[in-house]
Amino acid sequence: MRKIKLLFLALIQLSIFAISFEGRVLYIHDGDTMTIYSDFLGKKKNIRMLGIDTPEVDFNGSTQGQISLDARDYLRKLVPIGSTVVIDLGRDGDLNTRRLLGTVLYQGQDINLEMLKSGLAVPYFIEPFDKDIMYEYMAASEKVFLEEIGIYALNVQLPYEFRMSVQNRIGTNYVGDLETKILYSPEDGHMVPPYRRLFIRSFERAKQLGYKLFSK
Repeated sequence: MRKIKLLFLALIQLSIFAISFEGRVLYIHDGDTMTIYSDFLGKKKNIRMLGIDTPEVDFNGSTQGQISLDARDYLRKLVPIGSTVVIDLGRDGDLNTRRLLGTVLYQGQDINLEMLKSGLAVPYFIEPFDKDIMYEYMAASEKVFLEEIGIYALNVQLPYEFRMSVQNRIGTNYVGDLETKILYSPEDGHMVPPYRRLFIRSFERAKQLGYKLFSK
């Protein structure tokens, strides 16, 4: 009975506070995905880094080439294999998904943010999101975009656009411009600079957020 009560209290705490736990880095697949082992979870788990998107090392047999390897290797430099990191899932984190979406913290650094500062990652936010994190990440991305660092110095597709082209399809999310509050169809999402780009799942939700549809 006491164990059940303690478990119940733990679940209440997880629902009120941000979910965070330590894990040991086992493998880094690309610039935004790693595998860790966590005593808290009692198993290995894949971590997809929140708010960033990096060039694809291998997506359905296709690759974005050297820039994808550069992103992967830079992440490996930031968090060497065997490092103990903290995974922060935020207040709305879900421990039951195949891949956990979260912020990776190592030695006091926000590693997601460091990837953006390197220019080897682009911001990637699908509503709903943490506004504080989003604006910080977007600001960092604007700086490297204007300075043409990393991926922005090359004539390559952004990772999201690359995945769509490999699958020969158009995305389903609308794209909102955070600055102008203009909403673009999935076909026209490329018109929004990466550091102002917010993905929204439906037109109705976009209207609730105050976006107005772009007219050609």
